Amino acid sequence: MQKKMLFAGAAVLVALAVIFTAGCVGGDTNSGKPTVELVEIAAGQQINSLALGQIDGMINWQPNVAAATVSDIGKVVSYSQDLPRADGKTWKDHTCCVFGANKAGLENADLATALTGLMLLGNKYINDYPEKSAELAADWLYGSSKPTFGDKTVDGVDILKASLPTIRFSTEITPEWLASNTEFLQIQRNLGTIVSNLRSTNDEDTKALIYDFAPYDAAKKIIDSKDKFPVPTAQEISIGYLQSDHDAPLFIIIKDWKYFKDNYGVYLKPVSEKVGPVEEAELYVNDKKVCSVKLIAGSGGPNLMSLLQTNGIQYAVAGTPPFLNSIDTQPGLKIVSPIMTEGSALLVSANAPANNWNEFVTWAKQRNAEGKDLLIAVPQVNSIQDVQIKAALDSAGLAYKIKSA
Repeated sequence: MQKKMLFAGAAVLVALAVIFTAGCVGGDTNSGKPTVELVEIAAGQQINSLALGQIDGMINWQPNVAAATVSDIGKVVSYSQDLPRADGKTWKDHTCCVFGANKAGLENADLATALTGLMLLGNKYINDYPEKSAELAADWLYGSSKPTFGDKTVDGVDILKASLPTIRFSTEITPEWLASNTEFLQIQRNLGTIVSNLRSTNDEDTKALIYDFAPYDAAKKIIDSKDKFPVPTAQEISIGYLQSDHDAPLFIIIKDWKYFKDNYGVYLKPVSEKVGPVEEAELYVNDKKVCSVKLIAGSGGPNLMSLLQTNGIQYAVAGTPPFLNSIDTQPGLKIVSPIMTEGSALLVSANAPANNWNEFVTWAKQRNAEGKDLLIAVPQVNSIQDVQIKAALDSAGLAYKIKSA
């Protein structure tokens, strides 16, 4: 079934070729069309830049989107899944963060199954208990402090309550999710960032290089049958993650470990229960301690990939594009399961004369005619968000140019 699903993206790729060829998502476009300027600013810094009036808008992931809206610094023009593309489609259910592992992590099949199972159960928890999930994720991300953006101080729980409902927490391996991964691989090929092992692979070879769904299939079978997870043998492992609520399933299974102990017998118990992020935990399966677990906060997806490749960590929650780029240069890492899709948005300042995409386009054209282009921040060149805003601008007949930060 999964093999057939992978092929489902082929037809979409033909349409996407219209968008992502001729350098359309690479450097500046200069066709004489009205222009929008794009500038690379780190995701966590964009809100302050917007508050200070240094940029007109930003495309960012959660919970930065919610932080900007809850603080009344910005407003959403369009969520990422609704941004237009030149082929007439949108980005509904687009790929984002996944759970993956390196060779050492996958060699211990029972351990990989237990951890994948926990990620599946963490997603279920978020969907079953959204209010509690917001509190637990806010605890991990903000601790007891209230985050400040510009001159606005807001409550972390309020941010997460606004953020989590806009993210589709799903571990289901759907044709749409597989097709979305294939789309972004082709985009990266056209951008010239995929140049080695994945540069010209066919669908079958691509699937073999990118995925290992064995832990997912085993974990799902155990959960569906309400069976017990086999007890692995291990000493110490490390799991990498990013400080974003895209990784909320990982935070929740640790923060509410007693729930998973009582209901499933598999859990990650903090060595020391405290407010804020947890650095050390212990994995239990069927109430038997398996191993010590270090939780490593990465500075970004590429950083986590480096740690996986050097076995500094064995498992990670990270974006699809970093996994693809890393697998391209050094095979061995595998995507094991989706974690979530969507979860990003294009925002403008709260007082901007644009409340939706069409009004944004009108505003961009007006500003261009006045001789001062809109300046929109992207978190990272060639990221999912960067690709999406460039495709949306292209679909609206707008060009873009890259501005140095």
